[in-house]
Amino acid sequence: MRWFILILLILLAACQPDTAAETPPPVVQILHFWQPVADTLAAGGTDWWQFVGQGGDSISLRVSGQGAALTLALLDSGGIRLGEGDTIESTLPASGVYTVQVQADAAVAYTLGLGYTDRPNPAEATPTPLPQVVGIPTPTPPADAALGTFTGTLTGGEARDGTLAGDERHLYTFEESAGTVVTIRLGRLSGALDPLLTLYDPQGGIIALDDNSGGDSEAVLRNIRLFQGGVYSIQVAGAGFPGSYRLSLLAAAEPLPVTPVESRVPVMAAAGFVGAERYAFYPFQGLAGQQVEIQVVARPGGDLDPVAVLLAPDGAEIAGGDDSPDDMNPRFSASLPADGTYTVRVTGYLSSGDFTLTVDRLMPP
Repeated sequence: MRWFILILLILLAACQPDTAAETPPPVVQILHFWQPVADTLAAGGTDWWQFVGQGGDSISLRVSGQGAALTLALLDSGGIRLGEGDTIESTLPASGVYTVQVQADAAVAYTLGLGYTDRPNPAEATPTPLPQVVGIPTPTPPADAALGTFTGTLTGGEARDGTLAGDERHLYTFEESAGTVVTIRLGRLSGALDPLLTLYDPQGGIIALDDNSGGDSEAVLRNIRLFQGGVYSIQVAGAGFPGSYRLSLLAAAEPLPVTPVESRVPVMAAAGFVGAERYAFYPFQGLAGQQVEIQVVARPGGDLDPVAVLLAPDGAEIAGGDDSPDDMNPRFSASLPADGTYTVRVTGYLSSGDFTLTVDRLMPP
């Protein structure tokens, strides 16, 4: 009889559902564009957020908090990870519901924000009109400090160098007459800075903005005709990434000839850490025939000597890089052989440390 009971218990246990199967998160909260949210996490805890995105949207996710290491993960509707880190910038592969995972290694109160990288925040305050110039023209810093830290003035044909720390923004002014055609360039000199250039009219309204249209991490506003005389403002930003830059201004009576250049579309940007003899993996979606460029930049002053490899959907190595001609940061390009999920694998050569990763799709001129 005892043997019969024992066999019966074993059969009942075999019929129980598989508890190892992945279960949906117990609580999912809604995340909206341009509306930061605040919440708390216990040590080792996980929060889940969801938002609706459109295919082709370039989005940015950032999380911040004091006293804990916070990590984000962005997942598509099928559960595939599109990026991870405390900051994520990605181009959504399709329209649908996306999930954001927030994790912390210690109890923390955090703030999470979702926005677009290719358009201004409509909730920002309208800039105060600039003072009018009377008598001898003297460029005056804009009255609205929200545009950035006033850094200096420019004249046609002049270039200025500067350095941005993370989310810092610099503001320059120049004065020109109605009918003048200006071309403004913002190029990265060092670091992970992603150039973002915005031009404001004398009343503080946005005339034009650009992110990377000049190729090789350069933002360019070409042949912008000024329809009124006055003091204009140029906002310089790095999309949240630190580094040094060069800003130049050309002014002419007629538009300058334009030479077609290769342009690039951001696919993914992430910040992370990799330990010695360890790997960090960052997936992204790609299509057959696309040309991509991958760059890993170690944190200045750190010990990391990064090495990066691009893996195909089947796990095969497509391309990789170690040192670039000017530094120890890998930068390489590859042509994607098929549609699917590709992965950038990052490691350190006998070293560990923090880094930033960018993946750009190269577009022919």
